[in-house]
Amino acid sequence: MAQAPTPNTGKKGYTTLVQYNLYTGEKTGVTKPNESGDPDYIPPVTDLELCPEYFELYFLTNSIEVSSDGQYVFTQLISNTEWQVMYQADSATVTGSNIDSGSKSLKLKINKNFEAREVKSRITIETTTPPILRAILIVTQEANELTNLHIGTGYDTPSEAGADSTIDNRLFHSGYNDIPDRLDKVFTQATNGSMFNGNNKWFGIINSDYAINISVNGIIMEVVDTSQSLSVSPSSKTVPYSSGSFIVTVNSDTNWVIVTSSWMSATKQQGSGNDTFTVNYTDNTDTTNDRNDDVLVRTSDDYIRKEVAIKQYSAPIQSNYESHPCSTGSSSEAACSNWSNSGSEYYTDNQAFRDSTVIYLDPEGTTYASSGYYSNGFDWIHWDKSNENVTNSGLCNSGFPN
Repeated sequence: MAQAPTPNTGKKGYTTLVQYNLYTGEKTGVTKPNESGDPDYIPPVTDLELCPEYFELYFLTNSIEVSSDGQYVFTQLISNTEWQVMYQADSATVTGSNIDSGSKSLKLKINKNFEAREVKSRITIETTTPPILRAILIVTQEANELTNLHIGTGYDTPSEAGADSTIDNRLFHSGYNDIPDRLDKVFTQATNGSMFNGNNKWFGIINSDYAINISVNGIIMEVVDTSQSLSVSPSSKTVPYSSGSFIVTVNSDTNWVIVTSSWMSATKQQGSGNDTFTVNYTDNTDTTNDRNDDVLVRTSDDYIRKEVAIKQYSAPIQSNYESHPCSTGSSSEAACSNWSNSGSEYYTDNQAFRDSTVIYLDPEGTTYASSGYYSNGFDWIHWDKSNENVTNSGLCNSGFPN
């Protein structure tokens, strides 16, 4: 459970009033509490330098568990600023306005889970203005036990729905028991006993490759191809704080759809078969926090879902680093001896190489160099990547301690 920090209003207040002599400017020794009913009361004043205003946005509980039934549940969002719903799954949605402000008891609509598996849904809320804060709620809905499915007989066959198969045993929903003339409309086979749902429709497994999609009124609507495949590469990607892009490769034999978060975009929204698309991401201006999100690729019927997990580093406090041609070695003497004008380029936080406290591989300062000894031909330093600091330094011509 998230812990509420002490709020900061951006104002400073006064608890005690001290009396001064108007002529001498000296204290008289008389004090009294600064109370609002007193004629001398001094109200709080804004002082954002001494009391920087604090913004907060978080769910009081980051996850909730519910039954498979359709229902409404409430969860508490804590905030002192304006926020908006950025993402919500079809299975769990926020009712009412998607933009609001302040702390609210949110009413969530949870759709019935017809699937024989647990379903997790994510609701993401962000502040509308900087600093951008994000609150994520995970709703876990238990699997449907499918207790009202029974074996029956009927007249319809999968071939009537387009599948090349014939069956004798059919599953039907007991809710239609009192409507005999519709029983033959809702029968279908489930060879492994599994039943799935999409948009309030039963899915009965015909064989390993096909499933009949039956609507709630019992009419066979379509045949779903369960043999379809979908994979993405890479499955995860770590990127620097600055804006950029990378390519995602999709391998599939069906149509698919792309969904991205607010700080990312894709060069296409949908595709088919084997293809690629480019993900563009914006700068992360937060100097404290990395940000994480997913690029979702799913089949058009939502039968298969694949995600590319994205981690973007926070922005460095210092964005301009000094370039130094350097050589490396197993000791300070070796590093100095190996130096040449064609040495590899490294980047530090100080123009004076020997006074540096960190060594990077890139000018943006996002990737640490390996631990070891480095020299610019005049000075040497020992960089310890694991502890993120320079542990020793010296002149190349003044002796070598290591």
